[in-house]
This record gives sequence, C-alpha cells and structure tokens, in this order.
Amino acid sequence: MKRKQTHSLQPSAPASTARPETQRPDSGAIAALAYRLWQERGCPEGSSEIDWYRAERQLMSARGPSRLMVA
Repeated sequence: MKRKQTHSLQPSAPASTARPETQRPDSGAIAALAYRLWQERGCPEGSSEIDWYRAERQLMSARGPSRLMVA
C-alpha cells in the first residue's frame, strides 16, 4: 500500500517576485491611513477598498519613484 504524499498548505511566493524595491508598505501603516481617509470621507459604508487602495498608493508614492520599479 502506497502512502499519500502530503503537501504544505502554506503558499510560498516565488523567489523572482520577492524584490525589495517593489515591496508594499506594511498592512498596519496602510490600515491606519485608510481609516483616517475613511473618516475624512464621512465614514461611508461599503467602500473600504477605496480607502485601502488610496492609502497604499499614497504610502508607496511617499517612498519616491526610485523605490517603485515596474518589470
């Protein structure tokens, strides 16, 4: 009787995509800024992704263009 091979359920990022110059800001910083942006917009319901992506873009642009390399 052969044993079944088990695989790890933890996904791993390919080494080719783990470049430091393209790292996004940490999620805590994004969440804090997104929350502030959401409050500034009057706390509307159902649009959290708008504030999240806006915060992510703002934090990435604050790092400067040399940090944002496109492949």
